[in-house]
Amino acid sequence: MMFAYTKIRKKEGLYVIKPPLFFAVLMVSFFATSAFAATLARVNQTPIEAREIEAQIQVYLRKIGHKRLSPLRMASLEKEVLKKAIEEELLYQEALNNDLSVSAVEIAAGLKKIRRRFPSEQAYLDGLSKAALSLDDLERGVSRSILIQKYWQRLSQMDEATRSNRVREMTKAADIEIFETKTFTGLENE
Repeated sequence: MMFAYTKIRKKEGLYVIKPPLFFAVLMVSFFATSAFAATLARVNQTPIEAREIEAQIQVYLRKIGHKRLSPLRMASLEKEVLKKAIEEELLYQEALNNDLSVSAVEIAAGLKKIRRRFPSEQAYLDGLSKAALSLDDLERGVSRSILIQKYWQRLSQMDEATRSNRVREMTKAADIEIFETKTFTGLENE
């Protein structure tokens, strides 16, 4: 998947925030460290890279049992995944700004959930290796995911009007840069 992009700014009217999916949030964290990836957006100077979005798209495609979609559906999916990544970054930053924290017990429980998805310890380690992840990367991803979930839970306890106002304020206060993307998925070799 290749992206061409031009810079546009978006300050208001982000998107409706939905509860983050634990695994998808972890995937974003894993791929956020690439120094060579194209930046598709920035949230308060934190980049969201093309390979993060591609990783989430691949997770989604595996989940629905497809290897690819039509070029039009792929473009739509890419935009939706990018919007979601921006929302999650905003939630993460807000969690940090509100002094939310994650305990070692919570991280251990999150790691245990992930480990249980694998049939053996070796399969787990092979999965980490295949994804080019260290245990530290995994811990950081779990911690990030838990912080996002905690802040989302805080928002969910508010009535609809208060939550909408808070999201609007959060979005207006953020420096969000989105780089308009045009995908060339339909031009790739099959």
